[in-house]
Amino acid sequence: MQTLSLTGGTLLGGLLPDRCWRGPASTRWRARRAALLAAVGLGALGVLPLLGLDRGPDGRAPRRAGPPRGAPHDPTPRAARRLIGRYAGATALIAVGAGALLRFVNVYLARLGASPGRIGLWLGLTGLLGALLGLAGPALARRVGRERLAVALRLAPVLPGLALLAAPAAPLVVLTYAARQVGAGMTWPIEATLLAERVPAGARAGAFGLRIAAWNLAWAASSAAAGQLIVRGGYRYPVLLLVGSTALGALALWAVFRPTPRGVPARAPDAAVSEPTVE
Repeated sequence: MQTLSLTGGTLLGGLLPDRCWRGPASTRWRARRAALLAAVGLGALGVLPLLGLDRGPDGRAPRRAGPPRGAPHDPTPRAARRLIGRYAGATALIAVGAGALLRFVNVYLARLGASPGRIGLWLGLTGLLGALLGLAGPALARRVGRERLAVALRLAPVLPGLALLAAPAAPLVVLTYAARQVGAGMTWPIEATLLAERVPAGARAGAFGLRIAAWNLAWAASSAAAGQLIVRGGYRYPVLLLVGSTALGALALWAVFRPTPRGVPARAPDAAVSEPTVE
């Protein structure tokens, strides 16, 4: 649903402002500003459903999950802490590449001659493709293995990125963007499942929190640095960052989630006796 919503928003934001504006071309920026303000207002409405998350279907607060209050704290095993740290590091590497290019894809395409409507159409179709292919992720993971599929999908933008370095063109920008977005959309549920299986139930919230923090910090730092690199040397450097850090992050991800040898349990020691969480 999230991918489909992003797809619809991208298509509407790219096509409607220019087509609905009836004023002079020099004032078309007003239509785009109105579209941005409308998008902010629509996004703010998403807070309303969140206000009811602390209530069940019957209107009452759900039973508290986890150990009872006052129970002794069960520390996370050292092996699980190391795994969480390595996964956060792999996530940060991947985020460096994503933040270096994805934030500037629209501007890059415009620099290569694409119109706003065409950019919105291309990126919207990419989101639709990701939503459709994401449905095939579980079946494909069962066929080739979850760990192998997750790493292969993370590596998907490397080859298009290398081609983009050799011959900058709008179709290659779209292909690189599509490979990165579709691969990420398909692999995130797999990664979440693999992490939940290897981390004790009591440590999963902290593990995902650390993952999100590592992603956001690396994305923000990479985007800020990439903006300066673009000003000084063009878009070649962000593409280099995307290719290099994505490859390193995928290798690190394999080191974290490589298949467990036969006879060795994949789950954390206390995860088997706890209730699984819904990711």
